[in-house]
Amino acid sequence: MLQEKSTSSFEAAGLLGVPRSTLYRWKKRLEEEGPRGLESKSRRPKRVREKTWSPELILAIKELREMFPAWGKEKIWVLLRKLGFETSLSTCGRIISWLIKRLEIRPSLLKGTKGKRGSFRFRRP
Repeated sequence: MLQEKSTSSFEAAGLLGVPRSTLYRWKKRLEEEGPRGLESKSRRPKRVREKTWSPELILAIKELREMFPAWGKEKIWVLLRKLGFETSLSTCGRIISWLIKRLEIRPSLLKGTKGKRGSFRFRRP
């Protein structure tokens, strides 16, 4: 319809409220696939990475967190290493966050003081 009235791509894009690049993309899809090419397509990724956490690791972290609810990922990670689990500190933290989101454990009410101690600086006389 806009093509029949000899409307420029700039004017057509302005009338439709889209950038010219989108207009050209639509035109290409129409030429290649026909009217079905203009239908909305899924934007979901074809493959989503699966979690590689073992159920034993998740259960161990859950039990340790229930035993020591104020402990964070660092202390729990040390205990996991002693129990024989080979995992990284960041993975331990991700599993704790995942368990909190699923409401399987409660978030720690205590906030860490690491790096938050006073800003005292020694000055020489």
